[in-house]
Amino acid sequence: MAKESKISEIPEGIMILAVFLFVGAIAAFLIGNVLATSAQSLASFYATANTQNPEIASYGASTFIIVGLLLIVLAILQYFIGRGLLKTQKWARIVLIIVTLLSLALAVKGTIDGNLGMILTIIIDLVIIIYLLFKKSVKTAFK
Repeated sequence: MAKESKISEIPEGIMILAVFLFVGAIAAFLIGNVLATSAQSLASFYATANTQNPEIASYGASTFIIVGLLLIVLAILQYFIGRGLLKTQKWARIVLIIVTLLSLALAVKGTIDGNLGMILTIIIDLVIIIYLLFKKSVKTAFK
């Protein structure tokens, strides 16, 4: 039987992370649907437009459909992680730590490649990881 937590037992930081996951899920779902349903129009636009990234023009409609579907899958994953956090399910905390570690690795690589804007992502990812791993109230809530 799944453990149900009262709202008052959930640490505020977990509630904030869950809200961010839900907002991200909505955004990913909407963008994914636009990409998947408008794939042909987007491909035609990039094929004829004078863009700064000519390689986008060569992708074709199937690429937009695939990216759109991947975003929809990501949206579903974000929703379930957020829901799991609100129910203080241990798996949700573990998955979020893993996903955040992957994000941190990509941000470090991006920074090494010269994208200094990724420094903010590194800071946010580190704060989330430290919070999820070491904050006593979080560890207690997910026991």
